[in-house]
Amino acid sequence: MSCALALLLVLQSRLAWARYELHGPMSEPALELVAGSSTRLTGALLAGEHVERLLPVVVDPLGSRGEPRWTWSEDPDRAGRARFLGWDHEAEMQWSALPPGLRARPRPPVLPADTTPPLALFFLLGGAALASVGLARRGRLAPLVPSLAGCVLAWWFAGAANPGAPLTWTVLEGQGGDGPWIEVRAAWETLALPAEATALVLASEPEAAPISVVTKLAHADGLDLRAPGAALTSSRVCDPAPGRIDASGQDCADFEAVWWRAEGEWTYRGAWSRGQALPAARLGDPPPGWLMNGLPQGPRVCLARTAGPNPRWFRDLGP
Repeated sequence: MSCALALLLVLQSRLAWARYELHGPMSEPALELVAGSSTRLTGALLAGEHVERLLPVVVDPLGSRGEPRWTWSEDPDRAGRARFLGWDHEAEMQWSALPPGLRARPRPPVLPADTTPPLALFFLLGGAALASVGLARRGRLAPLVPSLAGCVLAWWFAGAANPGAPLTWTVLEGQGGDGPWIEVRAAWETLALPAEATALVLASEPEAAPISVVTKLAHADGLDLRAPGAALTSSRVCDPAPGRIDASGQDCADFEAVWWRAEGEWTYRGAWSRGQALPAARLGDPPPGWLMNGLPQGPRVCLARTAGPNPRWFRDLGP
């Protein structure tokens, strides 16, 4: 992830929050402030119904903020209305109150999935086709065997045998002791944020990528974000924090792999179960470059990964 994206996260988010009072009738209303980006609310309000909502709005980090434009359907008499109550700056205040070093840490290496089929797949499918032609002279069902085998191989190479990088990266950033923690979620093109993980800041790469947001009209809910051809990175303050980490023990999670830096030296510690003391150093792979890049010299550092196809990563700096 580029330094420009890290700086963008420090300065301003692609997502701002606006207070609105919505009056029906309206169905599937959508608002837009930046051309190509929008927020769509699923659901409808009948005539006489109204809600007050704090809504996410995609903004231009370098541009001025005006009042978003609205569209909706099922309002033949144009009786529905959206009343703008102003911008809410609570998220910006919470983010700016965090230590600058915590806000500016490198983000996960979000890249598009590699869907290029391996060369061996073409040879296997070609062999299956030749086998089908040869067996066609012997009976009606015999050609189905190599054909089905070719389909299985294609499915295996296309997905099952190459799961690749996680669909959504999750990184928990700590500052040691009782300091704040940040949860970072990142993905390529689509990012789902549950209601309990609403973003304080949102970044995209490219920085000006169009972003569409979908959420519910009637009440606060999670956000479904989409930005074709772009990486999305969301950050929020963890409350409550995931736990503590020090050499005497940790209560964050059962770690599958741990890398520990003390007095300037990196060591691999293997698996580290919750509630246990830090394991002794052993032979193992070095820490991932993206996880250790940009860390300050001096402090104790713990880098860790949980198990599973979509692991959580931990990066904690101690005194």
